[in-house]
Amino acid sequence: MADQPIDAEPINVPLEHVGLDDTPLIFANQFLAQVQQDEFLLIVGQVAPPIVTGTRAEQLEQLRAITSVKSHVIARYVLTRTRLDELIATLEDIRQKADAQRRGELQ
Repeated sequence: MADQPIDAEPINVPLEHVGLDDTPLIFANQFLAQVQQDEFLLIVGQVAPPIVTGTRAEQLEQLRAITSVKSHVIARYVLTRTRLDELIATLEDIRQKADAQRRGELQ
């Protein structure tokens, strides 16, 4: 009946990650986060350490001459507070599972 309210029972629809197998894996080792009003900006980057060669003294001289190291931006994300909390929960969950696996609790 059109006048009857729809049940509040949730309907679960599977999520399909389109292009997952075609997307390259990129190593990320730098993270920058900022907050602006109700939005959270997350910048993910990749840094390769500078290569220094020679004797210890030559290496120190090369390192002292470096004025900056570039972080190559892989991605920029803007998240709402709700999505930020979901991301944090997801990361904490995977960390707990990895720790449990290391301890031999998960097989």
